[in-house]
Amino acid sequence: MMMKAHRLAVRIIAALYGTILAAGLIGFLATTSASVTDPVGTPPPKALAVDVNLAHFMNASWIRASSYAWLYIHHPLFVIDGVEAPRDAKEQWVPDRRTDKKPWIEVHLGRKADLTSVTVFHDARYSERFYTLSCLGGGRTIKTMTALQTAETRVTFPLACKGADTVRLDFTWDPYSPTGHIRICEIEVWGR
Repeated sequence: MMMKAHRLAVRIIAALYGTILAAGLIGFLATTSASVTDPVGTPPPKALAVDVNLAHFMNASWIRASSYAWLYIHHPLFVIDGVEAPRDAKEQWVPDRRTDKKPWIEVHLGRKADLTSVTVFHDARYSERFYTLSCLGGGRTIKTMTALQTAETRVTFPLACKGADTVRLDFTWDPYSPTGHIRICEIEVWGR
């Protein structure tokens, strides 16, 4: 009799532990906290004679994104790694379609700069989409433009912004549509 009570208690405790563990895992997977990368390298000097790609990770830029498909290694850092056409489809930023309803990605430049243009490299399978492109300075929006739908995999936007320290892309999407996926290979932010 005592042995049966002991086994029953062990089963109840194991079931409770399993339930708590499952609830914690579900809570962890459902979080939509922003993904952030640390800056690396040093920012280019302000007195430049030519425009440079301020968004390259070696220029002390860093990324903040609404989410990423971490199960498939689609980390946001891939958009500032300098590889415009990656050999592996995993080397692209892809938001988490299970939890992210309004995906966005920000490239923080590490310093204020005068921007001239932004180039976005899309995965060819998912390039036809609209999104909003903004430059910010000190947390306030300086200029916003809508990227028109195109089948091009490389799109350059003239975006003249003085004193900008961040470029942000905001997307609308249907994550379960065959053409609804967002896959960004690279973002280049040109300026001085």
